[in-house]
Parts: sequence; C-alpha cells; structure tokens
Amino acid sequence: MALSTQKMFRIFQSQVSGRDIPVHLVCTGHFANEGRDFQYSQKGARMETQVPLPTERFKIAPFSCLTASNEYLAVGCIGRMMVFTIEGKYAGRWVCDAVYGEKTFVEKLEFSADGRTLVALLRSGRDQTAKSKALIYSTENIQKDDLDRQTPVQPMLESPALEWKSGLDAPTSIAFSGDGRTIAISTTHDAGGTAKIRLLKRVGSEWRHLGFQPVPVLVVNDMFGDGLTGIRL
Repeated sequence: MALSTQKMFRIFQSQVSGRDIPVHLVCTGHFANEGRDFQYSQKGARMETQVPLPTERFKIAPFSCLTASNEYLAVGCIGRMMVFTIEGKYAGRWVCDAVYGEKTFVEKLEFSADGRTLVALLRSGRDQTAKSKALIYSTENIQKDDLDRQTPVQPMLESPALEWKSGLDAPTSIAFSGDGRTIAISTTHDAGGTAKIRLLKRVGSEWRHLGFQPVPVLVVNDMFGDGLTGIRL
C-alpha cells in the first residue's frame, strides 16, 4: 500500500496470519528543503539523504499522481516523473528520473499487472497548442544491485512517444489488459457531455495509438458529473 502527501510517500505491507492482518512500514521517502533534497528510510529508521542525487539542480513540485507495483513506486509532478524501489535492501531509494518541460503536467501513471511496463500520461501547452502524450517505459532494465553510489537514471522507453491533440477532457483512469499489450484510457466529458475511451496497443515491438471511441455520458441540460470515472480490461 502506497500513501503520499505533497512531497512524501510511505509504503506499507500487510501479511495475513489467521484472523490478524498486521501492517508494517516498509520505507519512507521525503523531498525536504522545499523539494531540493531527497531523504529516505526503511522500517521507520532515521531519515538519511540519498547520495548521489541528480547532478542538475532540481526542485520537486507537489506530487500530482502515483502508482505502485510489487517492486516500484512511480510518482509524477509538474515537469518530472520519478521511480523508487520499494523492496529489498534499497527500499525507498530514488532510482529513475524522467525530466520533462517545466510546463508539462503528469496527469496519470499506471503499471501493468506484472510490473514490467509503466505508462505516463502527460499534458503540455494551452488552448489550441495543448498536446497530450503517452510515454511507455520498461522497468526490466532498472538496476537493482549496488545502488549505494548510483544516481537516478533516465528510464528506458519501450517505443517512441504517442501524441494527440488535447481536448477539454482529462484522463480519469488507465487499465492494462491481462497480457499487458493493450492500454485503455477513460476521460472526463467535454462541453457536449461526451467522454472518450482511448486505446493504445503494442504491435510487434512498438506501441501504437488506435484512436478513441466517444461515449455520451451526460445530456446537454444536465451536465453534472465527471464523465467516465474508471475503466478496466
């Protein structure tokens, strides 16, 4: 279980034993000093500053979204997406760092069921220049050992970015198919009360954007609601 505040996360693990379900703290991560320093600890121990950190100067904005697999936690904020390992001797450590434009907003993140694939939905620009983008990363090449002197690295993309023109709708949920080769994205509604289901599919070695299916969710004279609030495959 992953819990977060604006600049801190905590990872908990539960173990069912008879009628008891004990929960214990696995690790904690915190961007201190107004987001300029990253500290982490395991099992409630004293927080320590990670060394080394990215060489470029950074200031982490409040978290906008997060998702977790059995091995990793991914966190998004304005201009950045970060991955932290949450198991083993390095639990809590910052291992991947994807830096985007200063005006790029990370809207949604999701891991596939097996944790091997991570999709990040981004939005940048305004009005007529607004664009949405899906970046699909592989976690299989993330270094797991000898992280004591390892700085966060750029995560590896599985294929080129997928882009489309942004509308008034925003993503509300992401779902992977059981085999991890199809991604469905649900959205809020536009000014006409129509939401979208957008599909991404892996074809061969690359991902492709298959377009979207409009779904009327609200009538014109009754525009209260968020549109499609969730989706699963």
